[in-house]
Amino acid sequence: MIERDALMCNSGNIPLTHVDRENRTWTTPCPITSSSTARDYFYRVTDDFRNPYPGPNAPYVIVGPEIRSDGLMDNRYWGYCNLIPNGQNIEVVCNIGRTDGNTNAGEIRECVINVF
Repeated sequence: MIERDALMCNSGNIPLTHVDRENRTWTTPCPITSSSTARDYFYRVTDDFRNPYPGPNAPYVIVGPEIRSDGLMDNRYWGYCNLIPNGQNIEVVCNIGRTDGNTNAGEIRECVINVF
């Protein structure tokens, strides 16, 4: 979804707009010229997706490099993802948890999306 919207944004001058679940409108100008600006917008869009794992009001996306720290390797943070601006890209980093039942460490997966 992020890659598709970034491609659409970069092919014209019509800004991307999203209305979140609290009825707030978020907009980013097009074409995208900064991965930090894109991350700030897409963070708002992806905030509407919730953590598929149980937990009290756990967000699906958190902002900052914390997902890569050892503190997020335990099962309290399984299912969390993070958007990290990096040059022309946004890195999507997710702690997908463990399929083998090991509750001492999670498994981190990354995906790089070109946003401009």
